[in-house]
Amino acid sequence: MLILFRDQGSGMSRPLPWSSWSTSIRTEKYRYVEWRDQESGEVLARELYNHGKDPGENVNVAGKGEDGETVAKLSEWLEER
Repeated sequence: MLILFRDQGSGMSRPLPWSSWSTSIRTEKYRYVEWRDQESGEVLARELYNHGKDPGENVNVAGKGEDGETVAKLSEWLEER
């Protein structure tokens, strides 16, 4: 299985390495996912879905400027878990 992630900067899909894993958090309004390298812990990719506008989780808005504060807050919550 190959996991593809759309790079928000270039719009191109790129594979995530096999050594990556994800963790997520869900609130009433959002689901946030971080993909990390298992060895270094570096965040490789982020996903943010706004369930109020996109209940089917079709549009990842993590790379869009308007939700930067939300990404930062949810990322902080994941670190605390």
